[in-house]
This record gives sequence, structure tokens and C-alpha cells, in this order.
Amino acid sequence: MDLSRFENCWFVLQVRPNYEQIVATTLRNRGYEEFLPRVIRSAVLHRPRILYPGYVFCRYDSSAKVPIVATPGVIRIVGNGVTPIPVAEAEIAKIRLIVQSKLPAYPWPFVSVGERVRIVAGPLCGLEGIVTKVKDIHRLIVAIDFLQRAAAVEIEASWVRTVAA
Repeated sequence: MDLSRFENCWFVLQVRPNYEQIVATTLRNRGYEEFLPRVIRSAVLHRPRILYPGYVFCRYDSSAKVPIVATPGVIRIVGNGVTPIPVAEAEIAKIRLIVQSKLPAYPWPFVSVGERVRIVAGPLCGLEGIVTKVKDIHRLIVAIDFLQRAAAVEIEASWVRTVAA
């Protein structure tokens, strides 16, 4: 398959369980730009956790000598069954902002319904997603639609404004 049209596009790689770090390191050593989002889970436990277990993000580079799928631990490039589907740069930017915020964040079930909001204050200012409240803790759900995966990050309720439809 000719992937040249995907030069510099980000893709999601499905990887074997517990191989995320191995795959990310191997890709980096082979010349690929990889992204393995790690976040803290709570203000008490500061051990970093993988935000999307079973997945690694990778930017395609045709000059790399070894194909992405030949990386040990990679199961497949996520797509529609035949063609890999690139992830928009804006989606990667959202995830990077969550990681850089250092706020507690969690893997979260995909949410396709609910009110969209924009964060108007705090370290996530400008980020949009769906807000939820569990046990008096507000969280912003940020989804990658085609992957049907999402992440939740703890926020202050005062940071949120409804996005006009």
C-alpha cells in the first residue's frame, strides 16, 4: 500500500497489551515521531499512567527505513479496515494540552451525546469537550471520534462555558 499521501500525518497504532512504552521507544529509535500520552491519575498518586492504554500515536515518515507495522508489538494502524485514517493535528494538540496541564486525567468511556463546552479559564483554556460530573468532581471528556476512545481531565466547574450550537 502506498502511504506517501500520508506524509507527516499522525496515526493511531493499536499495540499489544502492556507494549505501549516498548513500541514508543522503538519507533523513536527508528526515526519516527511518536506520542505516548502519560498523565497523573490523582492529586495524591503522582505515578504517570497511559491515557489511552493499548494505543500509541505515530507521525508517518516515508524516509524511515522500517515500516511502522514492522515494529514489535504493533498490531495495526487504526483505520477503516483497508486504509489507515489519519488523526487531525488538532486532536493531537488537545491531548498534548491535557498532558501538559498536569491535572489529574483518566481513560474514559467514549461519549457521543451531551453538552459541548469550552474551557474559558485555567490551564486548559480554549479546549472544548463534553463535561460530566461524578462524585462532585467535574471532568472534561475529550474524545477522538473515529477511534471511539476518550479521556477525562478534572476541571473546576467555573472554567466551563457552553458552546453555542
